[in-house]
Amino acid sequence: MATRPLPADPDALDAANERWFHGAPLRPLQRQAIECSLSGRDVLLLMPTGGGKSRTFQLASLATPGITVVVVPLLALMRDQRDALDSLRVRALHLCSSQPAAEQTAVLQELRAWPLPPPESTQGAEEEAAAAAVAAAGRRG
Repeated sequence: MATRPLPADPDALDAANERWFHGAPLRPLQRQAIECSLSGRDVLLLMPTGGGKSRTFQLASLATPGITVVVVPLLALMRDQRDALDSLRVRALHLCSSQPAAEQTAVLQELRAWPLPPPESTQGAEEEAAAAAVAAAGRRG
């Protein structure tokens, strides 16, 4: 299933960069990766430690409506990213297997309660399926 691409709006990206990161210049490949993501393309971005991966996915999510899901293989990094977003006053949650069941359930309940974009928005079939999967996982949990 293909998703409907979001318009690659440089103004929205620049506004998010100004608001959340005080207009600090983007590093090489960051703008290109963000614009590819905003245009609905899949992105695989390999960068060294400290290369700006976090800011890349954070800016892409801040420039678009709705929920962004980021898969992070390291639990410590996941917590660091959540804490960094919290410090920017961006609502962020994390869900991992090491959390107690009650905490996992609370995260899933909050995701289910998160306001979804209206049907006429740019949300595509894949996002709708992901939202349904989160809701179903929460009902099972």
